[in-house]
Amino acid sequence: MWRNKEEHCTDFERPQQPWKQVINYAMRYMAAGYVNHDDVNAKQQFMVSWTLPLSGWVKINSDGVCQGGLRVGCGGLIRGDAGE
Repeated sequence: MWRNKEEHCTDFERPQQPWKQVINYAMRYMAAGYVNHDDVNAKQQFMVSWTLPLSGWVKINSDGVCQGGLRVGCGGLIRGDAGE
């Protein structure tokens, strides 16, 4: 998180003692009471599916990534109302 902010936020400075910040985050998380240690390894399975667009329309799905301005990649998919 801090590295990302350093790259993209000109006014961000890393904490002087980052370990204190990490411990603070962990303590706040534990105090919130959301951890159920019995269900830590529980998995939930659900179906994900693509639905057809309205007749005469297309759906576009795209994604991209940039790593340090040196490596970039992107991809996409266009599908019509018949699934083509």
